[in-house]
Amino acid sequence: MRHLAGIAAILFMVLPWAAAESPLGKDAPVPAGRLIQQLGDANPVVREKATQALEALGAAAIPALRRATDHADPEVRRRAAALLAAIEKADLLQPRRVSLKVEGRPIREAVAELAKQTGYSIEVYPAAANNDEREKQLHTLKLDNLPFWEALDRVGREGGLVLQRTWGEEARLQLRFADEYVPFVHHSGAFRLVAQGFQYNRSIEFATQPRGAPVPSQRSEQLTFRFLVMAEPRMPMLWMGKPVVTEAVDELNNSLIPTESADADRQAYHDRGFVHDAWINLNRVARDAQTVKRLRGIVPVRLLVEQTPDLVLDKVLQAKNRQLKSESTELDIEEVKEVAVNGQKRYDVKFGVRNLRGAGGLDYNFYASVRYRLELQDAKGFRYNWGGGGWGGNENSVRGTFSFNHPGGEVGPPARIVFYGWNTLHHRVPFEFRDLPLP
Repeated sequence: MRHLAGIAAILFMVLPWAAAESPLGKDAPVPAGRLIQQLGDANPVVREKATQALEALGAAAIPALRRATDHADPEVRRRAAALLAAIEKADLLQPRRVSLKVEGRPIREAVAELAKQTGYSIEVYPAAANNDEREKQLHTLKLDNLPFWEALDRVGREGGLVLQRTWGEEARLQLRFADEYVPFVHHSGAFRLVAQGFQYNRSIEFATQPRGAPVPSQRSEQLTFRFLVMAEPRMPMLWMGKPVVTEAVDELNNSLIPTESADADRQAYHDRGFVHDAWINLNRVARDAQTVKRLRGIVPVRLLVEQTPDLVLDKVLQAKNRQLKSESTELDIEEVKEVAVNGQKRYDVKFGVRNLRGAGGLDYNFYASVRYRLELQDAKGFRYNWGGGGWGGNENSVRGTFSFNHPGGEVGPPARIVFYGWNTLHHRVPFEFRDLPLP
């Protein structure tokens, strides 16, 4: 009896603690609200476990973390803000996912379903009117929760389709029937990287030599690897920095990484687009090597993840010396002029725009961004085509004149000017290629 009483006493002490730790059962997840409170616990072990649990919740923890940024405890606020930034970034970079089941249907229907699920503009060229026999072939395909780029490549392989290169702001993906394929592709979440080839140059210079020196003496070699970096159509790249190689070895296990001290900004794009060209200089150690066994690295990019109207000016055809101001931007519209060119109407917008946050307050080059952030629209929000212009200034102030052309179709007369605010994100895209043939 004394023994049973001792066990009962132990259970009395243990069970309330266990209930407090997991009232929903041993395997039930702890609610996000409780984990938030534990971020300020005096015990560092408790704080770390709460942090890991919130990270594991991912996007589901975002509402609670946003509320916690106003928490009374400064330690909770600090930790919640850091977690929120990391989880929101990871959530933004998640690829769109596709589940698809096609049984005995033309491949064009699979492409249409892919476009429907993602919201992306995806087309097959040429049109069925060309009577390509491959249009009539029937396919059976099942995809289960695949990332977008993997799904697109699977559909392409099944139907004999190849993705075409796009340029600039073109967010439309176009596939064509072809008796070819892309052998070296790396999928990295919301990114698709495609190996293009090597360029190998050898040279020798002997135009002049010091007296008494042997001839020849000036030799040089350069091996350049070219590849494409592609982002999902919802997320254009605004900037791409120089790729960083972390590993490059041939089949003889020689390292191909050169000992160069090139400036990190030597290769960089400041341009808005969904496809950028990248290249890497390598050092070919052994001329008898036939392949690059492994090539790994990262590509730094700046992404546009959201744009919202920052300043809006209506009745643009009557606008003259109008000024608008927000927390971040001041916009002057000096004049909007209608111009007739070869029987077509063009609209020239003379403007000045200032960055009120200073050069350090923007994620993207302000001077370069104005070209994409200032739009002329009709009353329904359809935009006019940018037709060029001239502008000058710096990171804090830009003045110039942009021309806008009617895009055709049912777009109405110009009604408003919109200057967009941007939410951008810096990301390092990892890549890996294997067994690349050397020249």
